[in-house]
Amino acid sequence: FEVQTGPDDTLVGLFERDQEVSVSVSIDDGTHPAVIRTASRYIINAPPTLEAAVLTQSTLRSGDVLGCDPEGASDPDGDTVTVVRDWYVNGFRVAETELLTDDVFRRGDEVWCALTPSDGTIAGDPVESPHLIVENAPPSTVDAVIVHEGLRQGLDGLQCIWEDSFPTDPEGDLVGIRALW
Repeated sequence: FEVQTGPDDTLVGLFERDQEVSVSVSIDDGTHPAVIRTASRYIINAPPTLEAAVLTQSTLRSGDVLGCDPEGASDPDGDTVTVVRDWYVNGFRVAETELLTDDVFRRGDEVWCALTPSDGTIAGDPVESPHLIVENAPPSTVDAVIVHEGLRQGLDGLQCIWEDSFPTDPEGDLVGIRALW
């Protein structure tokens, strides 16, 4: 097709990938024959883009599994967009996985993901998620039992015990138990 743009030197928005675009420039002073110069180029593949990288939770603790989802993926050429996930802990790339498990982070670490869109031919610019600081995880719980067998009114006291196990802490913090009556 042929487009007349007049004196404007920019043509926007009419192109598709692999399309040949030509421009002819006519120089004419009205007294000499017009001089025409032509240039052609092929439209190349444009990179895909992402609007945001969104973490699947807003807090992170030991034992958690974290995901990172793309929002607003698009490709100017209409290609299918895929995403590469890179996970970072304290500034170091630690994984290229769908989910991040707690074997690579601990309390106090800074964690985030970077998503890089691709159309299979060219990659777009990476987009970082918000950064999370890994919070302290609560200790495990135990079942409390009040021992009362053979209790004699006014003579014996009640005793609180926990059964089967002692509470543990995912970060290895010292855990104490206190009975509150």
